[in-house]
Amino acid sequence: MRRFLPETLPVWVLLIVIAGLLISQVATLYIVSRDRAAANDVVDLYRLNDRAFSLVQLMHDATPEERKATASGLFNATYALTVSDTPAVTSSIAGDDELAELEDILVGRLSKFGITDARVRRDPASREADAPGGTVPNKDVGQVERDLLVLAADFAQSDKLTASLRFADGQWLNFTEPNTPVGPILSFDSLPLYSLIAGLVVAMSIWSLRRLTAPYRMMETAVNRIGNDLKSPPISETGSREIRAAAKAVNAMQGRLRDYVED
Repeated sequence: MRRFLPETLPVWVLLIVIAGLLISQVATLYIVSRDRAAANDVVDLYRLNDRAFSLVQLMHDATPEERKATASGLFNATYALTVSDTPAVTSSIAGDDELAELEDILVGRLSKFGITDARVRRDPASREADAPGGTVPNKDVGQVERDLLVLAADFAQSDKLTASLRFADGQWLNFTEPNTPVGPILSFDSLPLYSLIAGLVVAMSIWSLRRLTAPYRMMETAVNRIGNDLKSPPISETGSREIRAAAKAVNAMQGRLRDYVED
């Protein structure tokens, strides 16, 4: 096992730098992923709240039959909408604190339109769902249309929020709001950029290590040369402070050895 381990300090430092780079990249991607998910969750709650206001504002003055007709006209597979005598969300207890707070917000905001109760539930994704209308992207469509079709399919297959709102006459407005699909953190378009940054970091690390270890290499060369010839010319005391200090120490050692031998 030891034969696979590096034997020089620069290689060890380089491996540590690369490992640190990988760990920092993974940690950064994880944090970004969590932040995006949290931000999307807030946006989804806002979208449901906004849609609830629009639907209730549209239907609150209508008769029960008119509400059903309106809901039937607005219904689609992704954004389901029904009006019935029973709620789609049967439980009056919210699944988490966020939904409980949202229910209170909905009742408080929509009470002026006769809403007396609000229930919200999280529903898992329906993986077998297809893009709306069964439309499949083909090679003849433009990039914008292709992106829209893919996004529509993602919305159709995402988790959903289901809401039930009760009017003053006891009728329930039920609708679903798909959650915003969370896109991948890494894509084929961003991989070259990540690779370029990683390559630059590694290249800069190698250059820095060579600069940092230059005094050691210089001392090794100088000691070998002095061992063969004490009268060899002194090392040039130029470069960084560390290199100058190492060169000065080697030159002083060479001078003392030469004086000792001559005496």
